[in-house]
Amino acid sequence: MYLHYTFAAQSFGSDSSSAGRDLNAYTNLKINRGLMLKSLFLLFSVLFLMSNSHAETKIGIMDMNRIFTEYYKTKDAQSHYVAVEASANKELNERIDSLKKEMEEINKLNAELEKPELSKEEHDAKAKIYKEKVAKARILDREIVEFRSAKQKKLQEQSLGMRKDIIDEIMKVVNEQIKIRGFNIVFDKSGLSAGAVPVVLYSSPDFDVSSEVIAVLNSAKKELTTKSTKDDATSTKKD
Repeated sequence: MYLHYTFAAQSFGSDSSSAGRDLNAYTNLKINRGLMLKSLFLLFSVLFLMSNSHAETKIGIMDMNRIFTEYYKTKDAQSHYVAVEASANKELNERIDSLKKEMEEINKLNAELEKPELSKEEHDAKAKIYKEKVAKARILDREIVEFRSAKQKKLQEQSLGMRKDIIDEIMKVVNEQIKIRGFNIVFDKSGLSAGAVPVVLYSSPDFDVSSEVIAVLNSAKKELTTKSTKDDATSTKKD
């Protein structure tokens, strides 16, 4: 921290622009550090008050990033998103290819129109086709822009919607586990403070119940797989 401040102060005399950036970075770092200290102070205050209470304090740790990543519905949603995105890109590329072909024909017609040996009738006929193709190309270009914008918006909405649904399902199980285990306070060890520093610097593995939460979330898929296997076996016997 001190070295950064010293460097910024020295740069100020030689290069005002770089010094300004360094001083701004240092100021932002101090602000982030202040926010982090406030967060830690609040955390320690809560823990201090809880430690002085007569009831036993139960602390839980979860890695929400890991839980989200390893939940089977997250993987299914990602696969679905990739497939939808690939389909949209395929259609977009087809439209772009059509526009490229139109542009190639337009360029050829333009070259032919410059030939002096063309008769007036031939020139007028080609000029008419040229104008029609230019108009068509403009329409295709506009449609491509609109298609890309609409698809991007739709994909973003789908992604946010799927993410929200998954997080809601995860939080339902998380809250159930909190009640079952009687936790008084639970920390997300994947979370970062305002200074991009982990909120939980260390926690004993004994406090981490991420695996248990993931197991509960993924148990539904195991049940579906088991049921599907039994149905297939029953169908095979009948045949």
